[in-house]
Amino acid sequence: MRSVSKAAWAIVIFALTLIVLRLAWGIAGIDFFRKEVIEVNASPTQTPVSTPAPVTLEPPTATPAPTPSPTPNTSDFSNPYLVDYSFLDGLSTDYFPDAGEDGSWFPGKVERDTKTGEVTYVWDRHTETLQLLAKYNAIYRKNTEIEKNVAYLTFDIALETGNIESILNTLKTKQVKAIFFVTGQYVDENPDIIKRIHAEGHLLGNHTETHPNMTKLDNIGFVEQLNSVKNKIDRVLEIDYDLRYYRPPEGICSERDLALANRMGYQTVFWSFAYRDYDLDNQPIPNDALNLMMARLHKGCVFLLHASSSTNAEILPYLIDYIREAGYELRRIDG
Repeated sequence: MRSVSKAAWAIVIFALTLIVLRLAWGIAGIDFFRKEVIEVNASPTQTPVSTPAPVTLEPPTATPAPTPSPTPNTSDFSNPYLVDYSFLDGLSTDYFPDAGEDGSWFPGKVERDTKTGEVTYVWDRHTETLQLLAKYNAIYRKNTEIEKNVAYLTFDIALETGNIESILNTLKTKQVKAIFFVTGQYVDENPDIIKRIHAEGHLLGNHTETHPNMTKLDNIGFVEQLNSVKNKIDRVLEIDYDLRYYRPPEGICSERDLALANRMGYQTVFWSFAYRDYDLDNQPIPNDALNLMMARLHKGCVFLLHASSSTNAEILPYLIDYIREAGYELRRIDG
């Protein structure tokens, strides 16, 4: 009985085991089948791609260009305080090396035989001085290298004495053109004469505002002296007058002066003949003055005559005639 019971229990246990295994297998099979169906019918797994946020493109930040240094002003002298004067560095304000104690200009000595016309240059200014004049395009004698004999009449005028009317009448009658170097004060006091000089085809030159020793002025003062005359002439003539020639008072000059005037657009004009016609209380005897001029006439001669001189007003017609008879052509300084 006990044996049967054990056998029965064994059979029961075996049967229960099969039942459990069957049930387990069924459940696993169902899960496997479902998994296969899901994997077959499902869409392929996509890795979600995130939509990028819109990017705002900003223009590249420009590297600011360096602010250029202002170009040095070395050509516009309308405002002398804004000029870069560095181009004058190292230039001397001393008188010319062969100048006298007062620095005034004097020409070399020339002798002319009035009978034969032969000219002898007894002595001249030092080579260093002549080289400075050439370097800055200054005028001492002019057109000495051309074949034709030429001469130039230049007048300085700072004081009205009533003689310039006679001088202008002579020039008009003789059909000669000249240049008149005027001061600012003269322009102020004699606008009608300035207009007549211009209207009759003569040139106006700059003889400074107040006739100072220009070598003693600083750069700004130098420019102001010339600008003042230019501005006054422009107002009188009501034009932008092309003032291109400058004569230093008494011819006192330095290399600095030559360079600065040249940069301002001026030619500095000296002379190769002058005499004591400026002393109004002791005027030269007319005949003696004429003879002296005849004996100093030479090729390229630049005459300095003061328009305030009564002697010059009296002898001018005879001087013009003599110069022409000697075979010279009288030209304006720009010719």
